[in-house]
Amino acid sequence: AHAESWTNQAGKVLEAELVDFRSGQVTLRRPGGRELNLPIEALTAENQRAIKLRFGQSVVPAHVASAYADARAILRRYQSMSSIGSGSSRDRKKINRMALAVFDERMRDYPMDGLSATERNEIASMRTALATGGATKREASR
Repeated sequence: AHAESWTNQAGKVLEAELVDFRSGQVTLRRPGGRELNLPIEALTAENQRAIKLRFGQSVVPAHVASAYADARAILRRYQSMSSIGSGSSRDRKKINRMALAVFDERMRDYPMDGLSATERNEIASMRTALATGGATKREASR
């Protein structure tokens, strides 16, 4: 176990080992063994991204995750319909394009230039999953 530097929203730096991250709560162990449980939002955005990545969670902003969830719901709804789910490849491609169009429309008002490369890569993976009817790497690894 080794301690890392973590910074809270007020700029205070503490040395601690990352122990766990569940349900929005981070557990850090101080060098003396004392554990701290705090909401992930108490840490800087950079620390939050690092923790989420380490635990295999999405790092995209909430509006992106919401747009993706809505588009995936469209895919699931149409794929569950027996006439469409077992339909032609052309029909499935139309459904995938429709879900992707929903995602892209929701994303239209959010510039990507302020996002990190990791966030942009995850969004690209989401777009590919919608276009193909597949899953993102994160979804597939669960």
